[in-house]
Amino acid sequence: MKQLAIIFSFVALLASCSKDEFEPKPTNVFFIDTTYYFNPTINSFFSFFYYPNYNLTLAAEATDSSATYLWSPSGETTSSITVNQSGSYFLNYSSLSTGPLHIEIYLEEYIPTMYVTNSFSPNSDGLNDTWRPIYSGITSIHWEIRDSEGVKVFSTDELGSGWDGEYQNVPMPSGFYLYYINYSTLTTENNILTGSLELIR
Repeated sequence: MKQLAIIFSFVALLASCSKDEFEPKPTNVFFIDTTYYFNPTINSFFSFFYYPNYNLTLAAEATDSSATYLWSPSGETTSSITVNQSGSYFLNYSSLSTGPLHIEIYLEEYIPTMYVTNSFSPNSDGLNDTWRPIYSGITSIHWEIRDSEGVKVFSTDELGSGWDGEYQNVPMPSGFYLYYINYSTLTTENNILTGSLELIR
């Protein structure tokens, strides 16, 4: 019950803070291009991720005016197609200089992820000495740590930053702390994640 009381008090303390404090800052960790250009005479297979809910144009760059194109499964005969689903797309390309070529492009959705651990042990043994959220596909982030009194002992908007268990160069005692994470992706903003973590010494 003591742990639950601490967590509830943390939530109340965070609720009393200004929303502007928790606005995520851009990280430039992830971006998309709306068009993917490729030379059909160089490679016969491409495989990459694309961001879900976005249209992506696959464009064959060829300077040969005799070139012809046939995409499957759509049956389009243009040099580019626009897609928005995972799967394999095939291009039958042919020109006077190259003859027939077969190109496969495989697309897989890139799903943003956010994962946090519930404890760490900053004892300088090289194992689990810092705490940080683990994420991918995030466009901006702000996260912070508060103690049981509501004091902000760590905050950052930077990629790769982690809390080493200290506040103003003083090691914090073992116990439970609250994390607050606000992050954005290309499709959603102000995703809020809160919880408690245990500092173990």
